[in-house]
Amino acid sequence: MIDLDHCTSCRLATGSIIQAWIVLPKSWVKWYMISKHENAPSAAAIKEDDYKEYTTGDLTENASAVNTATFYTEYISSPDTHRGFCGRCGTSLVFCYSGPKPNWQLPERNFDVSLGTLDREYLEEVHVDRHGWWNDGIGWMKALVRDGDNFNGARLVRHPTGAVKDVINEPEG
Repeated sequence: MIDLDHCTSCRLATGSIIQAWIVLPKSWVKWYMISKHENAPSAAAIKEDDYKEYTTGDLTENASAVNTATFYTEYISSPDTHRGFCGRCGTSLVFCYSGPKPNWQLPERNFDVSLGTLDREYLEEVHVDRHGWWNDGIGWMKALVRDGDNFNGARLVRHPTGAVKDVINEPEG
């Protein structure tokens, strides 16, 4: 399940006007993290053997040990709810609810992984299939995702990169 989450809590926790999650059973995901130490390599200098494998269970049931050994950090955002993020760069990684199991059809407990953390090759293969917390959404964002980038009668300006001097001129259609 891939969800665009409009809730206020996710908006504030991620600093994004809308959060995208991929919701998965815990057993489907493995994490590869570098050890936390004073001389941890910069992102450009990390080698494959700098990573250690962790399960999602390690992150959700043994988080204090993972927090000590890696840059994974968690924040208890409400009762039975924690959010995991990278303590090194601040990237939001997971949302995990550990309270009473909701009426859910998956055979095991699920958790949410921030969709933006997937490599591009995987992002090209997945597709959003729902909106969560629609009623909490910001009006102009809901209009944007519902109607595309024709907003208030005009198409949003498109830049091919971060250079605002360059504009993509596409015919309407």
